[in-house]
Amino acid sequence: MIKVLLAKDLATARRMEEEKIPVVTVECEYGLEVVEGQLHTMAHHVPGWETAPSLQMNIKSFKFDQDDYIMISHLDLDTICGIMAAIGEYNVSEDIKKGVNYVDCNGQQHLFDTEVSEEAREFILSYIGYAQKNRAPFGVEDVTEYVSDAISSLRTREYYEAGKAFVENRKAEAEASVVSTLGSIALIEQKTDSTAFGLNSEYILGGKEYDYVIVFSNKFKSVTISARRGSNDPKNMAELVRVVFGPEADGHHGIAGSPRGKEFSLEDAARLQDVLALSI
Repeated sequence: MIKVLLAKDLATARRMEEEKIPVVTVECEYGLEVVEGQLHTMAHHVPGWETAPSLQMNIKSFKFDQDDYIMISHLDLDTICGIMAAIGEYNVSEDIKKGVNYVDCNGQQHLFDTEVSEEAREFILSYIGYAQKNRAPFGVEDVTEYVSDAISSLRTREYYEAGKAFVENRKAEAEASVVSTLGSIALIEQKTDSTAFGLNSEYILGGKEYDYVIVFSNKFKSVTISARRGSNDPKNMAELVRVVFGPEADGHHGIAGSPRGKEFSLEDAARLQDVLALSI
């Protein structure tokens, strides 16, 4: 399999690019900057870019040399789908593509919406199960082995069942981790040893439904914010995080986060909560 390198921030991406231009980039979006691939660029966070990785055709025409590589900015199902398309192994239905993209743009709380087919839901839950049991490597750039294993493990019954159980049990951790509420905004502090992901998808906490959930991760020192109504929310989460964290922050209308590769604190997350509260 072609090498896959993870550039956690723009400086890392530019360093890699100087050493050798990536043949394909997948969501290498850092704020409003996009690092482009020599053959193909998949990006859909930055205005003007509409090449969502999970909606790509299965590309079979690319011929890679031994020292070529694909650059990504993070690991999730959307980027893995983009890699699969680039290497000609994205053999899934249009329903799966649409479902993955819909959940990627709107958040896992929409996993059971009618826009997501049962086939797509099983595919997504399989990835969730895999990712929960095999956490993405932290602090390394070469993630080829992890990506290769993830691709070969998708759509297995074992990981589907694990993903389904994980989603069903995630609410308890989210409720236990709430540290602050401000009107319709809940702030969650995720512990360093937590293996959960997608806490932003839990909007009913302690019997109350919130419109926005902010998660501060102690492990990654990152802040993520999501809107219950996803892309239909009147507030744009990507624009909001840029106001608070600067132009390198990015994301979608319905879910966004602090700049990749930079460390933030719980106080920064609380500041985001305050800024949002004053704007609604």
